[in-house]
Amino acid sequence: MTLKEKFRPKVMEDFVGHPGIKTAIGNQLIADSRQDIILHGPPGTGKTAMARIIGYFYYGERYESGMMDLNASDENGVDVMRHKVAKRARAKPIEPGKPQIVFLDEADALTPQAQMALRRTMEDYDDNCIFILATNNLNAIIDPIQSRCIASTYFLDRLKPDEVWELMEKTTIKMGVEIDADIMSDISQRANGDARAVLDYIESWHNGSMMLEAPNKLKILMELLMVGGPETYKFLEYIEGKDLSALSQMLMRSGNFTLAKKTTLNRIIADCDYRIQRSHNPDVHLMDVMNRLNEVMVGGDR
Repeated sequence: MTLKEKFRPKVMEDFVGHPGIKTAIGNQLIADSRQDIILHGPPGTGKTAMARIIGYFYYGERYESGMMDLNASDENGVDVMRHKVAKRARAKPIEPGKPQIVFLDEADALTPQAQMALRRTMEDYDDNCIFILATNNLNAIIDPIQSRCIASTYFLDRLKPDEVWELMEKTTIKMGVEIDADIMSDISQRANGDARAVLDYIESWHNGSMMLEAPNKLKILMELLMVGGPETYKFLEYIEGKDLSALSQMLMRSGNFTLAKKTTLNRIIADCDYRIQRSHNPDVHLMDVMNRLNEVMVGGDR
């Protein structure tokens, strides 16, 4: 289980940042106003976490049963809205007196036709269901849905530096570990206000795969590769540009390693390249490839 999953907040008190939004949504829940909600902002700012806090407010540990959690990037068509979502919206809640909750993550991936069908469902089952939409791009949501949620649309911006530190401190306390202040400062700068990235970096550090003091590690790795002159600049260019394909070709041309070791190194690069292409935080995987290459090159015969 990743840190993101293990320490996902369940109540407002554990949610870091966005104090005004926490108060507004908290008051909405206490009043049981059951308004539909739009959460928008950059990745890693707590949209999914906030939606699940709302589910937990109504259903506690049973929130996964009381709440439909749908990734709209995977299921974004009209039929999904008309049948799957509408069926859930009109269904009897698992606990009497409580609402159904439908959470549509990455709602900007819904087609315009699907959004029109969703709008109709939101109107038809207003008394039985709370709809929560999370999106990186509010402009991708059709005006009728935006208008419906005009009083409960919240922008979650990147965490402020002091909030990033609060998140790191809370996380390390829960983990029962201590992180040096210099490392925490490094993580804060790299994460750039992205809470998901903060947890990814802490996890990488804890697993021993986080590359700290990057210039020194680069120097050591270049020495191991025995590159110099123009090759050094090529190496740095490949790393900074995350061009692992070019790095792989450079290793294959090197006369410093056996074919078996080159094969191992290239498997590492291919694995990390695959993950970088699909990651919101490619630097985490780039640091991982640097450390894994380092480990292979310093171990055993070349």
